Amino acid sequence: MAGDISGGGEWIGKLCALKKEIMLMENVNKRVTFAAGTTGAASSGFKLFTVTGTVLATVIAVCQTDVVKAGGTTLEVGTADSTAELIGQIADPDTIDAGMVVVNGDVGTEVLYSALTYRLINGSDIGYTIGGSNLNSGVIDFYCFWYPVTDGAGVVEAGVAVAL
Repeated sequence: MAGDISGGGEWIGKLCALKKEIMLMENVNKRVTFAAGTTGAASSGFKLFTVTGTVLATVIAVCQTDVVKAGGTTLEVGTADSTAELIGQIADPDTIDAGMVVVNGDVGTEVLYSALTYRLINGSDIGYTIGGSNLNSGVIDFYCFWYPVTDGAGVVEAGVAVAL
C-alpha cells in the first residue's frame, strides 16, 4: 500500500537508495541555577545558547528545584530583539516547581505538545530575561531543539552568566 510505513522500514530503504539524507532534530541543553546576585538578578538577560547561521528552534524548560522569587518577578525566554519569543512571559515564576515543564509560558506537569512554537532565528543568541525582582533560587534545565536551515548553522550552550 502506498504511504504505508508499517512494512518493515521500506520507506527508509527508499530514502537511502535515493541517497537522501534523513535529517533529525538536534538538541542542546543548559542548566541554570538561579541566585539573586548573579544568574537570578532582576532586569537582566543572560545567554542560554549561541546561534550561528539560521536555525528553526524551540525551547522547553524542565524544573529540577523549585524557583523562588523575591517579589513581583517575570521570566521569559527569547532573543535580544524579542525576549519572550520562545517561552512567553511567566508572570509568577515561583509557580515553577520541581518536576514541572514550561512550554511557551505554560507551566505544569503536562503541557500539550501542540503548544510548541518554532521560530526561525538568524544568528541571534537565545537567552532568558528576568523582570521586576530577583529570582533567589531554583534550578531549571533549558533544552533547545533545532534544525539547521543554512549551511554551517548550529546552536551551542553559552558560557556562564553571559549577558544577552
